[in-house]
Amino acid sequence: MSMGGQAKAATITKGAKSSTDVAAPARSAIELEPTTVFALTTAAAPILYFYRLGAASLGASEAYSAWAAAMPSPASILHIPVPLDPGKQVFYYILLHYFTGVFGLSEASLRMLSAVSAVVTLGILFVLARSMFNDSIAVSACVLWAFNPVIMLLSRRARMYPMFAGIALTHFMLLWRVRSKPTWPRTIACGFFGALAIYTHLAGLFLVGAEAAMLMRDFFHGRRDKMPWVALAIALVLFLPYFPIFSTQSNQMVHGHWLDWIGTGYHFSLAAKALVALVAGAIAIAIVFGPPNEDDPDEPLRWCLAWGLLPLIAFLSATAIIRPMFHIRYLIPCVAMIALILARVLEGFGSKVRNLAVVAITVVLLILVPMKEITHEPWRDIAALITAQSPPDQPIFFESGFLFFDGSEGEANPGFPTGYYRNALDYYFHRGNPRVAVPGWDSAGAKTIITDRVTAAGGGWLVSWKNAAYARLELPDPEAFRIRQIVDYHLIALYRIEPTKSESR
Repeated sequence: MSMGGQAKAATITKGAKSSTDVAAPARSAIELEPTTVFALTTAAAPILYFYRLGAASLGASEAYSAWAAAMPSPASILHIPVPLDPGKQVFYYILLHYFTGVFGLSEASLRMLSAVSAVVTLGILFVLARSMFNDSIAVSACVLWAFNPVIMLLSRRARMYPMFAGIALTHFMLLWRVRSKPTWPRTIACGFFGALAIYTHLAGLFLVGAEAAMLMRDFFHGRRDKMPWVALAIALVLFLPYFPIFSTQSNQMVHGHWLDWIGTGYHFSLAAKALVALVAGAIAIAIVFGPPNEDDPDEPLRWCLAWGLLPLIAFLSATAIIRPMFHIRYLIPCVAMIALILARVLEGFGSKVRNLAVVAITVVLLILVPMKEITHEPWRDIAALITAQSPPDQPIFFESGFLFFDGSEGEANPGFPTGYYRNALDYYFHRGNPRVAVPGWDSAGAKTIITDRVTAAGGGWLVSWKNAAYARLELPDPEAFRIRQIVDYHLIALYRIEPTKSESR
């Protein structure tokens, strides 16, 4: 596969994009036009994104998306994030609300919006890369992005991440154009998409921060156009009405227990944390304020490095200094940008090396993608088990509160008041069994509630995200109750609880 083509004028004048002056050595023996390769990529990728899209049952987080989308109105969706989904913002749920209003709430319909968004990112990345570099780099980036495990797996989940990537890339593309050819319509559009990125996921703030840092570089190098700053200001002003919710979310995420699902804080010494901060700061300063190393005064590669790496550095350093808070899906726009950076680097080695490298990397990436459906959480099976083995008056217990897995009791908190797994089970289980929330942070209190309700009803179920040792602290006395763990799947456990004859009603 060749994506060389006649690399958009290696002798482009300064007024166009001198970054396209990437050397164009001898072409490989077999050449395809970049537009042809792009067309093939956009034809092949959707097949993988959409294949058996509804086969796997929804995961707990996807069921949450289904629940949010089924809200009666966008106004009701606005009240969700603080107690129920910190960090995840409302725009995706509102759009999914209208999308499923047309296509329904099946697994395939819920995931379709992510798959469509993933396909759209290919076009956005191609246009962005062409405006910054050339056609061959653009198509190389699209291939490396289209078959990346991150986008391939997330395109098959009913979550906001592919949409976040598309919106953030659109914002960055508009900012790049505002920086070179500022106009008011373009500036306003850039600010609007910047706000939309933050309303889709709070990680968008890190991307805006990276852009502000690069505009500071422009300022110190005498490039003082106001319009890019106006675009960022518009984004932040549009986000201001949501700031009180953002402030509450930030407190819960960093100082509360919500991030404990990733892991509890590392016990690094103050000196180690200071060293991490210094190293992260030094790398960031080198990226933003290092000496020019490109022929193009617009410095497209430096902008790509800043946008793709600064948020990653911020998340990783904060993980060491404060507490774990990094997951690659939070920075999915940066993954797309890293594909563009890699394509730009490979272009410098010539057509043949670039093409072979892109093919080799793509094959490796495809091998890394599981050859089966993404993580299959057994909610269909759990619903079937409860239906088969339980009368409709026996309660099902769910642990409320933010998830934590360090074994501590935690603190009382308002997170997931009906239970984190409640929506996942309710999506598949429609019988009238009472759903009862027990405090996930208070094992003794949970045990009392479970014991009393199971005794009264003659049986019940506990759906837990805790490991066996800590779930056992919530369960009734095993001498008076028959307790069986029926499902044990990663962070999902299902317990059947039945009183002995002496304890039954």
